Amino acid sequence: GIYSEPSVCAHAEENSIVQAAYNGVSTKGATMYTTFTPCSNCAKLIINAGIVRVVARIEYPDETGRRLLHDAGIKFNVLKD
Repeated sequence: GIYSEPSVCAHAEENSIVQAAYNGVSTKGATMYTTFTPCSNCAKLIINAGIVRVVARIEYPDETGRRLLHDAGIKFNVLKD
């Protein structure tokens, strides 16, 4: 969009990883469920958080995040109707 002011909003993947850490919940070995396939920044966070599987509902056009997850050996599924 055109709105260029700094935002306090985070992607859902970022928020869930940060909230888990903030509340002392380990993400090591976890499965993450997302609406969209993760962007590259979120994919890097997922990899570093020790998450081992990602399940998404909708494929995002940019494949960079999926490629990073694949290269890191993280299982990845997109749900089909």
